[in-house]
Amino acid sequence: MSSSEQEGPRRDRRGDDADGGSDSDNVNGNGNGNGNGNGNGNGNGNGSEDGCGERIRKLLDDTTALLDYAQEFEGYPPEIDLTAYFVAKEKTDRKELLTTEELAGVVDCYRRLSRLYPGISPRTLAATRPDSDGRMRDSRTGKYLIRLWWWTGAVVMAVIGSNVLMYAIDTGRPSSGLDWTHWNTALDFIYEGLRHTEPFLYGALGAFAFVLRVTATRLYSRTFDPARIGEHVNRIVLGTLSGGAIVLFVSQIPTDQGAQVALSGAALGFLAGYSIDFLFGTLDRVICALLANDAGDKTGKAARARRDADVVQVLDDLVAEQPDGEARRRLGEVIETLRQRHQA
Repeated sequence: MSSSEQEGPRRDRRGDDADGGSDSDNVNGNGNGNGNGNGNGNGNGNGSEDGCGERIRKLLDDTTALLDYAQEFEGYPPEIDLTAYFVAKEKTDRKELLTTEELAGVVDCYRRLSRLYPGISPRTLAATRPDSDGRMRDSRTGKYLIRLWWWTGAVVMAVIGSNVLMYAIDTGRPSSGLDWTHWNTALDFIYEGLRHTEPFLYGALGAFAFVLRVTATRLYSRTFDPARIGEHVNRIVLGTLSGGAIVLFVSQIPTDQGAQVALSGAALGFLAGYSIDFLFGTLDRVICALLANDAGDKTGKAARARRDADVVQVLDDLVAEQPDGEARRRLGEVIETLRQRHQA
């Protein structure tokens, strides 16, 4: 057998040994990665595409965000043990696996930080964090604020335009001897339309003022969540409707001294748009008053029926004891009248 033929099997055996070593490494790697990952609840595994590893890194990033806020706000909270977090952070950077105790420590650290800063989450911190230039224009929050400012400005311009047009119609009608009958009719329609639209506009203005105030407060406290933008839009729509509906039920507001303060439809619309509880409280009072009156009417009718029945009983006794026929006839008429009223 030639030397080359002898070398061939040796090379094949070396290749088999090498392949065998790779398979062994793979088995050990998979066993350590997946086994520890499944056994410990969440393991890093040995690949960057491991779902459990991604979740652990996400948990560490969220904890880091809360810790950065704590450091900026008042420093690391002394009542929370951060040892498990720093150990997990270091081991994750080295792509090492976490034990069950280390992972549980990170989870406990995140939960304690969330309870320490209620309303603040990694999502709200990311939404309220400016860019390197100190701006938020290109973020989702910044774009929402720009749209909110534009819509508020549009409502303000609509309110101003409506008031100017109403004033022009009121004071600028032609006073010459020409026939302006048709123009006056059209102006009357326009004026009435603006007058009925005015509470809705002021309701929208009050709603925008409320949303701007709430947004500014949440931006300052780092609790603004873009996921709640839909609630703000719904609040604006509800405030607009409340501004137009409040004038149907309220024309005066009582003071603490019992006096009545008369407000215009525009003022009532703004109040209802800013605080929709104002409208709902008014509706509750109206409904309670109506139900109370209805209940009072039913109670009064029942009391009158019992009283009439007692009177009829007394009159029946008098009729039986009355010797005069004319008196008995008159008492009978009274009794019949009472019985008919009771039946009605």
